[in-house]
Amino acid sequence: MSDLLGAWSLSRAPIEELLDATAQQRMLAQLQAPSSALSCLRGPRLRLWARRERSVSCGPRQLAAEGFLVEPGLARLVDDPCAIPEGHLVWASCTPDRVQLCRSLSGGERLYLARLGPLVVFASSIRPLLAHPRLHRGLNEAVLDEVLHSGLTLFGPGTLHRGIDEVLAGCAVTLSDTIEPQRWLQDDVLRSPEGDLDQLGVAFREALIESVVEAAGPQRPVTVALSGGIDSSAIAAAAVEAFGADGVEAITYEFSDPEHSTEVHWARTVADHLGIGSHHVFGLDPRAYLEAIPEIIWRSESLTHWPKAFMLLVAREVARRGRDRYLTGFGIGSHTAYLADLARALERGIPPGLCLGHWRSARFGASAVPDWIGRLHPALEPPHPRLYYLLVQLLRQQGWISDPQRFFPEALRPLLQRPPSVPSAPGLERQPLERQLQLAAFAHLASCIDVTRSEKASRELGVYRISPAHFRRCIGYAYFPVQPTPRLWSADRSLRPGKLLLRRGFRGILPDEVLFRVKSWGDAVASDGWLRHGRTLMLAASPSFPADAERYGAGYAAAVRWWEAYAILATGLALRTWERMFIEMPVRDTPPTWRELWEARA
Repeated sequence: MSDLLGAWSLSRAPIEELLDATAQQRMLAQLQAPSSALSCLRGPRLRLWARRERSVSCGPRQLAAEGFLVEPGLARLVDDPCAIPEGHLVWASCTPDRVQLCRSLSGGERLYLARLGPLVVFASSIRPLLAHPRLHRGLNEAVLDEVLHSGLTLFGPGTLHRGIDEVLAGCAVTLSDTIEPQRWLQDDVLRSPEGDLDQLGVAFREALIESVVEAAGPQRPVTVALSGGIDSSAIAAAAVEAFGADGVEAITYEFSDPEHSTEVHWARTVADHLGIGSHHVFGLDPRAYLEAIPEIIWRSESLTHWPKAFMLLVAREVARRGRDRYLTGFGIGSHTAYLADLARALERGIPPGLCLGHWRSARFGASAVPDWIGRLHPALEPPHPRLYYLLVQLLRQQGWISDPQRFFPEALRPLLQRPPSVPSAPGLERQPLERQLQLAAFAHLASCIDVTRSEKASRELGVYRISPAHFRRCIGYAYFPVQPTPRLWSADRSLRPGKLLLRRGFRGILPDEVLFRVKSWGDAVASDGWLRHGRTLMLAASPSFPADAERYGAGYAAAVRWWEAYAILATGLALRTWERMFIEMPVRDTPPTWRELWEARA
């Protein structure tokens, strides 16, 4: 529930001359916290407001020497950005002549900025910026194609909002007399762990325990979301190691849906094995899920999050039980090992046609590419749908692909008219191909198994959804493939990063049937029936879809109509719903309901 809003003078003119009282009040009205709950820092060139739950005082003279930190539920001063404790969302370090804005490695909390002449306004929510009277609201069509293909912006800091950029995950931007290019804050932690697998497994387990302790907060028992998969089970085991079984409670949700499988048996198995006596199982109601879809889009400020509307129901259940946070295993495992294998294969001379020639058939063909092709070499595996457009365009920029249109059906040509020309993340041009692919996917939240790893929506409800695996000390183990690489055709090589080390690190601590369980990702998400119903409701709110997509450019309506059958997140329809909320409807401080969206159709 952290709120950050600030304004900076690029021209050295006093901030009072650039930010008038009316604009300031309109922006502050969009924060989740009332003004009485905000701390304010004032400097000649700066205004900065942040939610506080403990009193903080800072005069202009202190501002010259100290930084300002925003963390869950607490605003305080720090003087060393590298010493910031884990679990923080976004933060700003300030002097009279500069302010540095940084976004967490998890990327779950957003951090936006917009330039209005010599004034820069920035916030951890898009809504205060949209409320500024000088910001002309509109769709940024430069990123339209990449969003329609993936649901995400994938190149550079631009957002779907015209004139508004965002700080990328794990990156920082400095404001002085200019807006300096973004840079990685601590990319040294975004690297593969090296060493013996058993020793690395133990190191990962110890790092998780330390992170769980730091994330737990003062309340006891510590609440852990437990599905019975290896990730959540490892977090539960780490919590038991840190606080004892009596100091941990597990919560497990299941979908009230006859089409959906249940994981309650697995969760109970783990809870019993670890000695966790407090295990709360609750159902997720389909009506509540469908009603929460507009709210999750509005709170997360992202169209990709609509299928995960049930996370709001989980947060409300945690709050109902009197807890202010819960720990989750989301964020362990990624596509970075595949990206490394692909880059190494290309650079070591495997013909690009062999690696890339079957991509189109795999993604769009009538028949699937044989499962065994990835067993010949991991680089031959077709990319995950969320990575497809990103990889085609990155490899085009690097000269490995000459004609990206041949990787897409003719029907999608209108959605390929805006090829990105900017780097995907800071400093990639100086990196080897493997590192370019990995960091590009990381910065834009495209490579984690859970692309909806958003803390923001839950925090707006007063509940912190924290993934200890994405703390600095853990992320290398959880996210990047080990070195030296396991043998090519071994079972270890086929596991995603993090999973292999969890098996080694929690051997003898968790049951073997959990460590070696083959989990279906469908177990953790809404069923196809719920998703179809959600699409129907979005369509009812935009009855002219997809014909109204023609305003994006010639042929867009037909292309979007064709694409919806392949888009993993119904990106065209979800974009239209997002556009209605953030572009067409007035800026508001409460999420819209379906009824309000329907009534606003005219």
